[in-house]
Amino acid sequence: MHVLQFIFRFLQSFVSFLFASVFLFCLSLITYITTKKHFIPTSKLDVNVPLGLAPIILSSIRTADYTIHTSPVIPAYLVGFVNLTQYKLAQLDSRYHYQVELECSVPKSYINRQLGSFIAQILLRTKPNPSYDDDVTRFGAIIADHSRSIIFPYESNIIRIARYLLFLPLYIFYFSTDIYRIKTIIIERLILESSSYIELIQLNILPSTFQLISCQLHFHILDLTGLTYSFIYYPKITGVITVFVLFSLYMTFYLSIAGLTFINKVLLTDDKENIDKSLTTKLSNDIEEKVGDEDRTIRKIL
Repeated sequence: MHVLQFIFRFLQSFVSFLFASVFLFCLSLITYITTKKHFIPTSKLDVNVPLGLAPIILSSIRTADYTIHTSPVIPAYLVGFVNLTQYKLAQLDSRYHYQVELECSVPKSYINRQLGSFIAQILLRTKPNPSYDDDVTRFGAIIADHSRSIIFPYESNIIRIARYLLFLPLYIFYFSTDIYRIKTIIIERLILESSSYIELIQLNILPSTFQLISCQLHFHILDLTGLTYSFIYYPKITGVITVFVLFSLYMTFYLSIAGLTFINKVLLTDDKENIDKSLTTKLSNDIEEKVGDEDRTIRKIL
């Protein structure tokens, strides 16, 4: 009977410990994810920028005309807008500095070889408000304005023809494409004010005749130290160590509470046993005294 009771208590304790361990591990994961989401800054932000013709502003009515016109009135530059809040992208942390890089996929076409270069301008703006007439409020205040001249890679005709003949089978079966991927740092160090948040990105490409397949902006965080550096550049190792430390802390707290509860239960059991023993002893003494009194009374009567 005592053996079965011991086995039952052991299984009950083991199952309780197992469930507590799983619960504390899940709690450690939730704590790690919440901490990383709210306290670790956005380390990298990749934004695709679709390009198109800039709207023609009619000065008489201050409205944008998006209709297709003949070539004399086509704007001289391409423009692309990206609303970070609309795309639900993470906000950049104003406590850190960022480097902004532009990556463009450029076809190796005759027009691009003749033009030779293009100018890229990036405007980082605050929240726009289209209901206002002034450009600053309607498109948002400018936080940063930077531009770079990007050179199309030069290649002589002989090298170009030889390369084309060499890679012709790959071009036929689409294993290779005749494009350049040009990467240029637009902003070396972007410093944000605590009260300014980038919500609208505007990218201008001049001239509009330069042929581009796609453009991407990459924001890279700079000057990281301490735990923030570890969380961003070594996320897996840091994540495992952090979850293990949190789990150890939670488990230590749980075992401390369980140990104190067990000690309290043992002390209460000992006190109860002592009380039962004292009551039993007192009751036995009372019974013996009562029996002795009755014997003495009977003897007196006899």
